[in-house]
Amino acid sequence: MSKYDYILAKSKENGGTSLLSHIQSVKYFSVEAAMHAGLDTDIAQKGALLHDIGKVSPLFQRKLKGYRPNPLEMNFRHEIASLFFLDMVDESIRHHIIDMVVAHHKSIGKDGRELGILDLDYYYGDKVFEYHATDFYSWSKDAIGVLIECGFPKTSLTRTNAYNSYQYALEYCKTKGKGWSEWKGLLIGADHLASAIG
Repeated sequence: MSKYDYILAKSKENGGTSLLSHIQSVKYFSVEAAMHAGLDTDIAQKGALLHDIGKVSPLFQRKLKGYRPNPLEMNFRHEIASLFFLDMVDESIRHHIIDMVVAHHKSIGKDGRELGILDLDYYYGDKVFEYHATDFYSWSKDAIGVLIECGFPKTSLTRTNAYNSYQYALEYCKTKGKGWSEWKGLLIGADHLASAIG
């Protein structure tokens, strides 16, 4: 049992899986897939652990309890909030981590529902960060606690760290053209497998 088991990755109707359990499962499958594909297992592990950490936000947790935003309210994207924790990985691997995190549900731009990071930036600008960072000081402590339980070193992050990480990811995404990413593919496969097994 963990003191973070109350933080959910899936709604009660979809199994009520805790975030800690889910990201540990995704880590397992990501590392296994990386070994078979000849990819760096450390990158696979870190990306898997970070990919859903934005789900700790109360804005996501309320969605799991049935809250539906009104049509004029920005849609909360847990992937974007997960990017706030990029400072917890070495800069030399951040591009790979971004590939794993930012688009494991939506394309970065020209998404069908226009919810990718570049779509949201186009429509909302800095409001994207402001909305996703609501109460960051409070919920980031639990997010970091979950990551520490998974083997990350003890650390603390400020809202400024989160903003800088978001801007770093946004600028990286602006330089990407259309194409594929082996890291995105690895994460999506591991994420779906972990969700299916539950």
